[in-house]
Amino acid sequence: MSKLDDLMDRRSFGDDNLRGVLDEMTSTELVVALGSPTGKMLMFEDAGWSEGDGRPAYADDDPAVMAALSRCATNRVRYGPDELTSWAHPAPCGWCDTPLGELLVAAAWAVWASRWVTVDLDIWNGANGTSYVRNVGGLGPQNPAYQAFVALSNFEQQQRVAAAVEASR
Repeated sequence: MSKLDDLMDRRSFGDDNLRGVLDEMTSTELVVALGSPTGKMLMFEDAGWSEGDGRPAYADDDPAVMAALSRCATNRVRYGPDELTSWAHPAPCGWCDTPLGELLVAAAWAVWASRWVTVDLDIWNGANGTSYVRNVGGLGPQNPAYQAFVALSNFEQQQRVAAAVEASR
């Protein structure tokens, strides 16, 4: 039995040589060698809305609409209620007269609706408090509509947001 086999059997994940070998293995090879990992997935959350609150009045399934609405809300938070224009909000829109609180709740709902993953890890616990952690990807929105929107070029996203603003007027 080699030193690395012994370290793997003892799950001595603090050893740099063992970690180097594990880093080169595929996820399938890791499962065969180490067994099933525990997982940790974190999604971006916004404290302004919770799943049990129901769908907000200004929620929309189109990510471009939610981006446009959020720009209106952001502009008011940053510059105050009297400053209706900025680089991100160049002209008044159909949401400018909406109470800011309602826009913020809708924006928080959009964060939830996107199902935005910020951390997705496989974790194998080892000896002496050590662990081996592998980022398994899957970061970003899990909602197909938001995935498609994020995949657009910046120019295409801006065009869709501008169209949503125009439609709001």
